[in-house]
Amino acid sequence: MRLLPAYDEYLLGWRSRDPGYRSAGGVIRSAVLVGGRVVGTWRGRGKTLAVEAYEPLSDVVRAGIAEEIADIERFL
Repeated sequence: MRLLPAYDEYLLGWRSRDPGYRSAGGVIRSAVLVGGRVVGTWRGRGKTLAVEAYEPLSDVVRAGIAEEIADIERFL
């Protein structure tokens, strides 16, 4: 599980992002990546991050995302 920033090279390096990524009018938003697939977006407000998932996530995935968020929040 990884939280990628907006306009990350992983998201830009494809001819089409259609099956795995929902574009916001051409804006490449920050993405939640699980197993190489985008499952949602994230945003930061101050030192707090919030995730918006495209689909229900398993407990294991949510725990992994929580660890990634904790690492980034510690950095901030």
